[in-house]
Amino acid sequence: MAPAALPTPPPVTQPVRANGSSRSSRRRTTWVRMTRDEETALLNICVNKGGLYGTIGITQFWDEVTKAFSEYAGRPYSHTSARRRVEAFVKARRDKLKEECKEEGGDEEYTRLLDAWIKIVDTEDEKKSAAMLEKRKRENGIREAMLERERIKNMIANGETPQYTSTEGEDSDSDRSLHEGLSASPPPTASVSRTSTKRRRVDRPSDERNMVSAAIAQLSDAVVMGMSQDSDKSRLEGQEKLAPQAVHDEQAQREATLAVARAEWEEIKKMVAQELERTRQEITQQCERIRNDVQQEFELARNTIYRELQAHFEQARKDLRGMQGG
Repeated sequence: MAPAALPTPPPVTQPVRANGSSRSSRRRTTWVRMTRDEETALLNICVNKGGLYGTIGITQFWDEVTKAFSEYAGRPYSHTSARRRVEAFVKARRDKLKEECKEEGGDEEYTRLLDAWIKIVDTEDEKKSAAMLEKRKRENGIREAMLERERIKNMIANGETPQYTSTEGEDSDSDRSLHEGLSASPPPTASVSRTSTKRRRVDRPSDERNMVSAAIAQLSDAVVMGMSQDSDKSRLEGQEKLAPQAVHDEQAQREATLAVARAEWEEIKKMVAQELERTRQEITQQCERIRNDVQQEFELARNTIYRELQAHFEQARKDLRGMQGG
């Protein structure tokens, strides 16, 4: 008994307006069924234009497909109708594959083109999922780096020395040097004048930004160094027990893991540097606005004082003339 062929989805057709001027005839339409040859041709066009799928807008892609198919069929089709028709093909094929591991019989060319189109769609979906996952990982890395920066800034503002924990539970050499550098930095002191307070409020983020950038850079190097030391230690302990080929494979895997870790840290450092640069630009713009405001206030005060002095001088001269005349 031959296996059942794919169920033919509902036809996608374009309405054809009937002749007549009456109100009822305005809504009367006739429908033209799409043949199997036209369905196969539609799938063939989709596969041939598969390189555009995912690289241009979805509406633009189906416009291209519909334009080519309308020329083949000799009658107009909307991109919505063509898209829904192909989606119906895909759904029917997937449902059929769930019932049978492999389908036999049916329209061979139609099935081959449909499987090719499904592969194109699945590949693009996998690319989108991978890109979304990578974006989420980068966002998480940036979020963690920003939280670490805020923690370091708060500790510096409170006069504390940031503490970092190495992979073995003790401070590494880079951490100790970082602690010494942070400890040697003088704590922020209160300013006396209002002008110096504004200046410190503007300059302080620049100092903190440099300290945070150096802290994150040294922290990332310390983590990578700790991972390398742990990996070397584990490799030396088990090297005598492993065969030469196993040792080679382990070393290659270790190098690949370290390369991935270094690449991730470099990406985080790059993103943090971009964020710090954006903060620096915002602070620079804020300083420029403050300077302009102060200059405007100074000009206004100077003009006001000048006018008041001039008015007092004119009044005094009038009084003096009055006294001389009397």
